[in-house]
Amino acid sequence: MADVARPDTILAWYRKLVARKFDGSKARRGPGRPRIKAEVEQLIVRMAKENREWGYDRIAGALSNLGHDVCDQTVGNVLQRHALPPAPERKHTTSWSAFIRMHLALLAGTDFFTAEVLTLRGLVTTCYFSSAWRAVGWISPGSRFTRT
Repeated sequence: MADVARPDTILAWYRKLVARKFDGSKARRGPGRPRIKAEVEQLIVRMAKENREWGYDRIAGALSNLGHDVCDQTVGNVLQRHALPPAPERKHTTSWSAFIRMHLALLAGTDFFTAEVLTLRGLVTTCYFSSAWRAVGWISPGSRFTRT
């Protein structure tokens, strides 16, 4: 061994070996806490979009019922990353496509038609039939919406 390397070289190799063993690189990770699983993050976003009035606590509770232990602050961070506002703001920002998607069964089962009928209360101009409500109603000029 004395012919292959000098003592300083052997000591340098030893220092590098020890430094590599104890530098903590195997245990070293990125800064902060680890991210939550992608499936849980997608579930949080889906719950927030489908249930616009649910807040962070309610979403965290629903996830807990499904077996995912997530705190409300994590739910808030996920929604912030996906540019979804908190529940009070999310509740009031409904697009037309989301509105129609939520009420499609009612709208598809309602038939609006116009029939001018003279009644004791006056002239009835617009009627509707709703199979979802199982109701017939009318709207006359100057009166309130009526459902029977």
